[in-house]
Amino acid sequence: MIFVARYNDGSCGTAEAENEEQARKLLQSDEMRFDPEQDQIVSVRRLKASFASRWFFEDQDSEDLVEIDRLSGLLGITVAEEILQHEYPMIAAAHAACEQEEPFFDKSADQITPIVHNRPQLRQMEKWEQNLLRRLRQAIKLELERTR
Repeated sequence: MIFVARYNDGSCGTAEAENEEQARKLLQSDEMRFDPEQDQIVSVRRLKASFASRWFFEDQDSEDLVEIDRLSGLLGITVAEEILQHEYPMIAAAHAACEQEEPFFDKSADQITPIVHNRPQLRQMEKWEQNLLRRLRQAIKLELERTR
């Protein structure tokens, strides 16, 4: 079983274990860079989605020895969406609210002209982006405060 933990600093961790007790041990280990003086697990739950993750070299062209073989990873879309909904509900709500407040496309604007030449649509997309950035910054701040 895969478990997801939310830490007091706002981060999340995942661990494969037979039960929650074993998962907590893993999630509070040196392997997870857990510092008992600073870190605290706020919640642990079993992941419902099938786990999927992809890893890639972030900066294989770097001249920096520390960076050249650093791996970065992405969770599968279903896993990421589940974690967002359960561990970061304010961020998920910000996405939903943004689309209601400021739609990505202006339905009253010209729908025939390609977007790259359609100034009203480009302005609408820019307004949408700025609104989403503002809402996400607020949501992230609230999520970080929520676990402290």
